[in-house]
Order: sequence, then C-alpha cells, then structure tokens
Amino acid sequence: MGNLQRLSDSDIHTLLRSAQDQHAPASLRAHGSHRMIGDLQLREIEPGQALQITGAKRRDQLPETGTPMTLTLLMGDDVVSFDAPFLAPLHGEGDLAPILRVGWPSEGIQRHPRRQIRVAAPQQTPLAAKVRVDRQEFQGLLLNLTEAGLGLAMKEVLVLEFHTLVKVDTTLPNGSPFTCEGEVRHFTHLEDDSYPTRFGISILKASEPDLENLRTFIQVRRTDRSESLRQADH
Repeated sequence: MGNLQRLSDSDIHTLLRSAQDQHAPASLRAHGSHRMIGDLQLREIEPGQALQITGAKRRDQLPETGTPMTLTLLMGDDVVSFDAPFLAPLHGEGDLAPILRVGWPSEGIQRHPRRQIRVAAPQQTPLAAKVRVDRQEFQGLLLNLTEAGLGLAMKEVLVLEFHTLVKVDTTLPNGSPFTCEGEVRHFTHLEDDSYPTRFGISILKASEPDLENLRTFIQVRRTDRSESLRQADH
C-alpha cells in the first residue's frame, strides 16, 4: 500500500467522519488470509473506539473477536486502509445481518490514489516484469494477477514445456515488490502481436511478505471493482 501516515487523533476523526458521511465502500480481510468480506459500507463511527460496518451477509464466515484485520475504504479518488482488531459484532433481531465492528486505527493509516489499483487485470494497464527461466532473464508484461496465478506476455518467441519453473519479479503499483516462483500451466502464441508469447503461470512459492503485498493489492482492487459495479447498477 502507500506510505504509513501517523495522523493526529483529530485528523483521524475528521477523515473517518468524512468516510461515514460518504457511506464509503469497504472490505475486510484477516491478516495472512486471502479470504475477504466485501461489498461493505462504513455506516457509523464510535470516536476513539470502533467503526461500524454494514453489508455483511448472514452466510459470511466472521473471524473471531480480536483477529487482526485490514480494513480498506474507498473515498473519492483515494484508497484508505489500516489495521485494527475485529470486535464483537452487533447482532440484530431475527434474520437481520450483523453489523460488523473493528477497532479504531492506532497504528497509522495508509493512503494512495485510487488510480494505482486499476492495473494487472483484464482490460487494464499491465505491469513490467522480469522473468527468469533457468539462467536466462527476459523482460515481459504481467497482464493479470490473482492469489493463485498470473498471466505473462513476452516479446521473445519462447516455447516452454508444461510445468517449466519460472521466477517472476515485478513492482505493484503502490510500490510494493512482488516476487514468486511458479510453473507454466498453459501457453499461447499470438501472430502479429508486439508481445506474441503468452504464458499462464501457477504460483508455487512466494515469501509471506510478498504474499501479504499481493493480498493487500487484490483486496483494494476488488473493493474498487465492487464499487464500480454498484455504481453501474444505479
């Protein structure tokens, strides 16, 4: 994500009050997990104590109280996120879905332009990547990126065997590095294309910091996509 900002209590209150007034779209993810609770909205703040979030479904699997979470909010052209513990939800009567609660941010807030997440997905701007096969290194483009795999485009006309091991290095648009090792799962050659060689790579190995950078990037991107779909429906 962006740089960690240490804001004063009054600045945090002002920021989150603005997010509440906007009913800012939100998502939650437990640390170390790729599972996300999405399509949420910030509805209420308890100054200095907690944030109340609506939109959870009764079928959602909620984390245990005290679980460290990352909350992501979309505010106009900015993405705001911070870490906070999951608090006991407020349960409504009957079949009403619970109102989720997370703690007040105390470890700083991360903020960056929303445009930075519109990459590494179909129809979006690709990322530059270094691709290593054995002792050879190639420059390529990372066309899409998920928790399980990625798609690569390369200028060189290469033919790699199924299960060939490759190492990929890139920098996510928020400045976070991402390195992984994977294996070739499918191959396509496109005629008359400036990047004719296309590979589908299944991720086999990455460090925990790299995986956390990937999870954070994908969480923000999904929250943005949920909001875009919501606006299209209105």
